[in-house]
Amino acid sequence: MRFGPAGALRPRPDPVRLTPLPSAGDPQVVFLGVLRGGRRASFLLSSRATATGDGRCRPSPSSCQVLDLAPGETEFLDVRDPARGLVQYELDLVGIGARHLPNRVRAVRLRRRESHAGRRLVNGSASPALSHLTYSVSLGALVTRLPPVPRAGSTPTRLVAPSAAAALPFHW
Repeated sequence: MRFGPAGALRPRPDPVRLTPLPSAGDPQVVFLGVLRGGRRASFLLSSRATATGDGRCRPSPSSCQVLDLAPGETEFLDVRDPARGLVQYELDLVGIGARHLPNRVRAVRLRRRESHAGRRLVNGSASPALSHLTYSVSLGALVTRLPPVPRAGSTPTRLVAPSAAAALPFHW
């Protein structure tokens, strides 16, 4: 992938899952991983980012919390920054590749690699779009799961208090 301010993209070959972009100190996007099937990659967006481009937004285009891109697709992110005003980033997914390893132990070790900074961001998220994704170490990919079907007469519970969710910089 390539990511950076529009017109100043930097290559990001083989990023570790949950890598915050452009950096851990100024995260605007978190690389969640490749979806099962290997045809699309998912990214969690900052609540300050507005996405425009080729990708698919979840839960909807008007509320883009998780962005899915296929190889060859480009997304522009307009980010409202209190210090710098409006900053536009570009995210290009150049390709998705598979790596074949000689043994299962090494494959599982590689599949478990993730950014600790990105993990903290994801764990603090209240995004409903994230609740439908889970990472499978055995597949080395994100898997979409269906939301639970509520039982008759049950009341849905909130996982995060509204005041805590509003303070988070990301949708998760």
